[in-house]
Amino acid sequence: MYIASETTYEAVLTDKGQLLVGFGLVQMTIKEIRDIYAKYSRDIAICRDESDDAGPGHILVCGKPSPKMRDALRECARWVPGRLPTKPPT
Repeated sequence: MYIASETTYEAVLTDKGQLLVGFGLVQMTIKEIRDIYAKYSRDIAICRDESDDAGPGHILVCGKPSPKMRDALRECARWVPGRLPTKPPT
């Protein structure tokens, strides 16, 4: 996951200078994620990724969601306008 204000869409969707084909972006807030974990009384840890290959604004969300939690997370995720998955060339 990335903090939107600390990176760009292009940086997230690019690997070694190449646009990642077949990928798009969704957005949700940390509050939405925390609220879902709290609703199901599950622990969560959110921290910055400080590894050498982490991009700007990259964060780690650590916690195992239950199937119901995964459904709730999927429901709160919204496609980023203009950043729908790209189709591979034919």
